[in-house]
Amino acid sequence: MIHENVEVIPYDCQVHDESTVKKLLSHSLYCTAEEKVNTCFQGYSSGNRHLFISVQDRKIIGVIGFDKLGTILHITVDPEYRCRGIAKQMIEAISQKFSKLAAETDKDGVEFYKACGFEIENLGELYPGTERFKCTKQVSMKISRDHDADG
Repeated sequence: MIHENVEVIPYDCQVHDESTVKKLLSHSLYCTAEEKVNTCFQGYSSGNRHLFISVQDRKIIGVIGFDKLGTILHITVDPEYRCRGIAKQMIEAISQKFSKLAAETDKDGVEFYKACGFEIENLGELYPGTERFKCTKQVSMKISRDHDADG
């Protein structure tokens, strides 16, 4: 389900609330440690990584971070807005910029990525007690100048 009143747009530090984006990123990191969240957030100012946000009624409700190759680094939706297709909508928005998307996730994220059309490969236990999965999706690249990843 795509929400017509939800817009997926590039994050702009001059316009959008940094604290809301950081709070959402902390959900994706499973961590509220300010230093870790700040380091993650600052990584998106390098030019090699991009942040897009989902906005509904001027409120930031989701964040997706990805690199210049189409690897999804972070994706999260405000808990109040989950299970409404918003994360899938963010993936569809960035898929217009790449011929292939990739992500790495844990067991909890596998069904979500499958539902979004990704192929799943079990990478095994990369970290003690944590099984990881590589998710890839071939997409037909569509040229869109509306939301250029470079901002």
